[in-house]
Amino acid sequence: MRMSEDCDYKMLQHTGEPVAVKTFNQLSHMRPHEVQMREFEVLKKVNHESIVKLLAIEEEIFVNVGGLCAKSRVK
Repeated sequence: MRMSEDCDYKMLQHTGEPVAVKTFNQLSHMRPHEVQMREFEVLKKVNHESIVKLLAIEEEIFVNVGGLCAKSRVK
């Protein structure tokens, strides 16, 4: 895990498909917004079995995921 990344959580989409949620700490927000968005755009386009597919970007600080979040951490 890179220094700017806080944690990963295992979750399920409404379809039942497993997904991971990544959150970022304040250090990652010190990078220019344009740089972050460019990286996300590249990740959206990547299609490889060894790379996790980026489904969405949520820019809100607080997101209530409620009962969707499993208690185990992804490593």
